[in-house]
Amino acid sequence: MDKKKVGYLSPDTDHGPDKTTFGYMAAEQYFFDRIDEVEFINYPTHEEICYAVARQALDHGVVAMENSIHGFISETIRAVSDAETYGGLRVCAEVIIPIELYYLRKELRNQPPKQLLSHSVALQQCSRFVRALKKEGIDIDVRRSTGGAAYEASQNPEYAALATERAEHTYNLVRVVPNSVTDHRTAQTRFWVLGKQHATRTGNDKSAFLISLSKDESGALWLALGNFTSIESPRDLYRLKETPPNLLCMYPLPIVGRPWEYNFLLEFSGHIDDPEIHEDLENFMYSGLSLMPARFLGSYPSQTV
Repeated sequence: MDKKKVGYLSPDTDHGPDKTTFGYMAAEQYFFDRIDEVEFINYPTHEEICYAVARQALDHGVVAMENSIHGFISETIRAVSDAETYGGLRVCAEVIIPIELYYLRKELRNQPPKQLLSHSVALQQCSRFVRALKKEGIDIDVRRSTGGAAYEASQNPEYAALATERAEHTYNLVRVVPNSVTDHRTAQTRFWVLGKQHATRTGNDKSAFLISLSKDESGALWLALGNFTSIESPRDLYRLKETPPNLLCMYPLPIVGRPWEYNFLLEFSGHIDDPEIHEDLENFMYSGLSLMPARFLGSYPSQTV
């Protein structure tokens, strides 16, 4: 039987594909009970993972989409949106990974490193520590993944990296300080698992949609949300449903080339096969508020509520 191909974010190294990133950990966690049935394939960017799923070069892709401290990752949301338009894909699961990052070098030295390397989100997650290093004159350079940063640090004693404990052991690095240097001990990252079909209903689900509103319509966002709360009309915002769907989050995604215009990612509790969610989506599509049809990104079991 052919193995299912699963894409994750990490670089190639002299020792083969890196398996120290949070993306690989998320993929490993989700497919743990069928690990022998999948082939993990590394990609350098989330965008390439999304397009590989859309064109069916991958069966699934695992992409980081939100951090519990710093919020949504625009790069990923935009890549999912573009790839969904290009060839179609669906969010079919979410995975939550605790975030711990360590200050790592090839060897301990009296002199500080010349450069600190890591992924842009990892640098944000360790912002207080990074600011302190900047004051010491250490240059900060962004890499596409924490694994890539760790690998580079293992090749050059003048570099340091913010990376995972797994990277520490894989590349024989040493900790400059003993504990995690993240700003918040409770930090977590939420990953989406992408495929060509959404998940079946479990009774504890989420559904994600992307909408684009006319900026010429006064109160368009308010009216759009009214489709998910009102009984009869999206403009009748005072007659609320007895049990409206729970809006879990709303994220504005800037539209490239159209300054100050946005798509909106909406995530609701519920499944597309729930009559309420399906009806509300239809109400919005016929409301005349959207510049394009509302795009259903997927329904998937909730890991957060």
